Amino acid sequence: MITTQHAGTQTIKTARLTLRRFELNHAGMVFSNWANDDEVSRYLSWSTHKDVEETKAIVKSWVDGYEEDSNYHWGICLENGELIGSIGVIITAENYFKAEIGYCIGRKWWGQGYAGEAAKAVVDYMFANTDIERIEAYHSIENPASGKVMAKAGMRHEGFARHKYKSRDGFQDCNLYGIIREEAVLRDTPGKTKVTLSSGFGRRLPYRGMEYLVGGVAGSKAFFENAFCVPVNYSQEQIKAACVRIYRDLARQDLAAKVQEFAAKLGVEPPELKINGSMTSLGSCTKTLNFSWRLIMADDSIIDYVVVQTLAQIIEPSSSSRYWGIIGGVLPDYIEYHKLLLEFKTQLPTVEI
Repeated sequence: MITTQHAGTQTIKTARLTLRRFELNHAGMVFSNWANDDEVSRYLSWSTHKDVEETKAIVKSWVDGYEEDSNYHWGICLENGELIGSIGVIITAENYFKAEIGYCIGRKWWGQGYAGEAAKAVVDYMFANTDIERIEAYHSIENPASGKVMAKAGMRHEGFARHKYKSRDGFQDCNLYGIIREEAVLRDTPGKTKVTLSSGFGRRLPYRGMEYLVGGVAGSKAFFENAFCVPVNYSQEQIKAACVRIYRDLARQDLAAKVQEFAAKLGVEPPELKINGSMTSLGSCTKTLNFSWRLIMADDSIIDYVVVQTLAQIIEPSSSSRYWGIIGGVLPDYIEYHKLLLEFKTQLPTVEI
């Protein structure tokens, strides 16, 4: 049987962090900085540590695990030596060259980009030092901030799974992310992944509320972490057509996941999903769910609102108080989202592809 080649847990340095092996004397920081916090463990599969003695036993198991070169588990360390979290990779299928990444950060350091920085570094390390082909991750739909970490690591949203794991709050429905070796190489390898800003390239296009470069690469049409990538020899018209095709692919992928997520919350069985290019109707429900690929340009709050609106039509086709009550039950801030949607629609005609 052919199995994965391993490199073990080696020190990784980033712009602001050092990822290093845990040591027995780290138990105090692990306990006080994140393991004793119910908010940190809320969406995780492990329980909050009751005391530092429990943490000492767990840290010892981590340290003992370093004897195996298939063990990948780092402490996330600031420049001043403070441990603020952990990140690890589990080899889920040796003979299939698959792995899964997981992480947690102390609440004091949330919202500062540390988890994304560490995750990207670990993904890069695994592809550079092992022959892993695919790295996966997942997060509870109640914890969307974790999805942003996965996206920053270059991972793509790939789907939705019900009751993927159990936390203290019960079974969690999850969004699934993944990245394969080819995508990481295209993203980072000098000479192969460089985005060419020649004639017809260099503009930026919106995707899920952010703007991304349109760049030329040697290869096929796709969206990667930081660019709409199309063949470098394309003409202006070919670039436009390629970007539209990329938008359609992204819309089909991302909206299918959103539909599954909110259909589960609403308790409905969604009909077939179809993608069109409408400028005025971003979402509608007839015998099928119909979404414009242009919706994927909007911020996630707007996307969520349109998806919930469309699914709510399965339960209540008319724009009645019951219909709006259904929407409000899933999205309490839907009135604000409606305002954002109207503003987005006024901007759509100005977007040049």
